[in-house]
Amino acid sequence: MTDDLLSQIKLKAQQRKDVPVRNTSLLGSSSLSVPSPELENASFPQTTSPPEVSNLPQISKRLAVRLEDELRDGLEMLCKYEKITPETFLEAALVICNSNPGTMTLVLAEAKSRYAKRKIAGELRRLKTINQKYQHS
Repeated sequence: MTDDLLSQIKLKAQQRKDVPVRNTSLLGSSSLSVPSPELENASFPQTTSPPEVSNLPQISKRLAVRLEDELRDGLEMLCKYEKITPETFLEAALVICNSNPGTMTLVLAEAKSRYAKRKIAGELRRLKTINQKYQHS
């Protein structure tokens, strides 16, 4: 029976219909009109960008920032009220900090303090998870 089935499959494969050759030329025999002299002499706008666009700063890819809940809510409210985005607020803050070394020193001190606290909190969460894992074993 398997020989019979195999022979039927082979027979079907041999009996395929021939497919007509397809015209793959790009222009083919379509009814394209010859360009008129008006189109040949027409001036189209240049594809280069205007000078104003080329002078704008390049924007890099998105940066995911995790914030404390209260600070995030405050930032969102401030940005919504002032009609700005958190990204532009952060950019402006960095520009101001770069132009004022005293402000930059204060910001960096606060950032280092927050970083140390977050590192300790992360370590405590990790130890808590390990403790729970071994208590349930």
